[in-house]
Amino acid sequence: MNNEEHRVRQALAEWRLEPEADPGFRARVWQRIDRAVSSETWPVYVRRNAASVALALGLALVAGGWFGRVYAQQQVKHDRERLAWDYLASIDARYQADQMMKR
Repeated sequence: MNNEEHRVRQALAEWRLEPEADPGFRARVWQRIDRAVSSETWPVYVRRNAASVALALGLALVAGGWFGRVYAQQQVKHDRERLAWDYLASIDARYQADQMMKR
């Protein structure tokens, strides 16, 4: 251990920080918390963050439209297959005979 390192260690060992106590610190912190909590109503938040709210609503509408489109395409495919099977069953004598036997 060199001399400079020894002096630094000794200075750090002797160093003490004693800040003055602020009696109003805690009260000011709680006042700030109360102001932040009580002043932020829903309409105030929406007005302050109008761009973010509009973006979120727009994204929700686009996502809902896209998912609705995908669901509708699947439903159309299912309905088309069902109609084709119903049509083929209505003109197929073997299928009709099979259905008559099941009754």
